[in-house]
Formats: sequence, C-alpha cells, structure tokens
Amino acid sequence: NYDVYSSNEDLLAKLRAGPTDYDIVVPTSWFVPTYRSLGLIEPLRQDLIPNLTNLDREFVETDYDPGNRYSVPWQWGTVGVGFNRTRVPGGRIDSWASVFEPAGAARGRVSLLREVTDLIGCVLIYLGKSPNSSKDGDLAEVVKLLRSARPGLKKFSTDTYIDELAAGETWLAQGWSGDVFQAQDQNPDVRYAIPKEGSLRFVDVMCVPKGAPHPGNAARFINYVLHPKVQARISKYVSYGTPVSLAKPLLPSRQLGDPAIYPPSSIKLSIVTVTGQKLRKWQAAFDQVVT
Repeated sequence: NYDVYSSNEDLLAKLRAGPTDYDIVVPTSWFVPTYRSLGLIEPLRQDLIPNLTNLDREFVETDYDPGNRYSVPWQWGTVGVGFNRTRVPGGRIDSWASVFEPAGAARGRVSLLREVTDLIGCVLIYLGKSPNSSKDGDLAEVVKLLRSARPGLKKFSTDTYIDELAAGETWLAQGWSGDVFQAQDQNPDVRYAIPKEGSLRFVDVMCVPKGAPHPGNAARFINYVLHPKVQARISKYVSYGTPVSLAKPLLPSRQLGDPAIYPPSSIKLSIVTVTGQKLRKWQAAFDQVVT
C-alpha cells in the first residue's frame, strides 16, 4: 500500500496526530532531527540491512543521522527552476530572479514550491544570505520579497506543478530536479536549471515510524532498495541521483553525464537543517506569505 503527501510539513503533522499503519515513511533528510526529538521514528534493524555497505560514504557520515541509525537514503536531488525554453528570452534561465521577481509575459505563469524549507532557503540564497539563517531581519526580507512576487505568481504547488509545466499552463516553476525531468518526458521543451546564485541539495530518506506494525519487513525492503540493480531502476525512472555508486554503471550514459542530475563541484549547493525555534520561525515566515 503506497500513499503520498504534498509536503514535509503535511507528513510531519500526520505522524504527530497519532499512530499510522505505515511501516516506512520518506521525509527529506533535514527533518530527521525533528522526527527524532519528537520520538516519531525508531532505530532501524541494521542486522537486516546488509546492503548498507553499498552506500557512498557521504550518505553515511551525515550531520542529520550519523551511521544511518534512523534513516537510509532513497534518492537525492537539487532545487532549481523548470522552464519552457520557448517561453523565456534566449531559451535559458540562470537566476532565481526569474521566479522570485517575475517580469513581462511570464507574470501569472510562475509557480513556487509550497514547501517551507525549499521556499525560504532558496529565497535566502537569492538575497545573498546564509541558507540556514534564522535572523529576524533576514526572514523579514524573505517575506517582503515573496509578498512583492505574489502578483506575478500563478500558484504555490508541490504536487501539480509537473503536469502544469508539461502542459504549458506555467512557463517557469521552482521545482525539484527529478520532477522537472519527468515533466520533460511529457514536453521536450521543458528544461531544468540550477541558478547561478546557488541552490539546495536534499536527500529523501526512508525511516520507520514509531510503533510500525512490521519493522522487520521495513528493514528488509530498505535492504532491497539499496541493491545496485534496484537503485539503478529507481534512478532511471525518477531522474534523481543515486546514493549507491555501484548503481551508476547500470544507468544510461546520458543521465549519468547530465550536470543537472549530477552537478559538478563548481555549482554551489547547500544543505539546510530545520529544528526547534528555527523551524517555527521559518514556518511563521512561510505562513505570512502562503496562507
């Protein structure tokens, strides 16, 4: 049984509301410390996950969960701009200005992510601030910019923007790399760009909720997901990055060599963490603009 959610905040609220029947949930890594502090996830049965040894070191030695005690990577990606190359000047995009300060014919054809961390973090980067800032002054600038951008937006969306971008209902969309490539499968004019100001890198991770009915089977499924052949099948389908290098020789060369999927080190990518007071302050800033 497979279920979906619109944002990390929605999943967090669902788990905080009480026990679920889920054996595995897949939040973004920067929420793992919050899940742990609230007692919403339990340690993994690592004895049933021998394929943990397949993980690249950078996905083991992490700040959010050293040693993968509570989480295991599913796939990773970046936040950027999806756009229709026939609708933008010169057929290319290189700055966050295209979506945070939409101009000309693009006004009313832009969507932003309805996700606290991705929206706030990327605006902070565009403003030249630390993507992990929780300073009142920095967040006030974020709110000011997004409020000024609202008249030029079509909507905030995390779950419909793929189809809207593919159908030409939106011309530019802040989005996740793999999602935009899925839109490109439907419309060859869709492109993806990581803005010159830099962006966020994220890892979606598998966790076992506290009180899950089948934690042993959850661990066995996680072990299956970490098999190189399975990782390659997943990455090929969703166009996100694999955390298992042994899977890379099994991927299409066009995908493996695409800098939008596997960005070079010259592109500045940041990882954010959101816990406690910082999460509350970011949520408050988000609510002032989106709700």
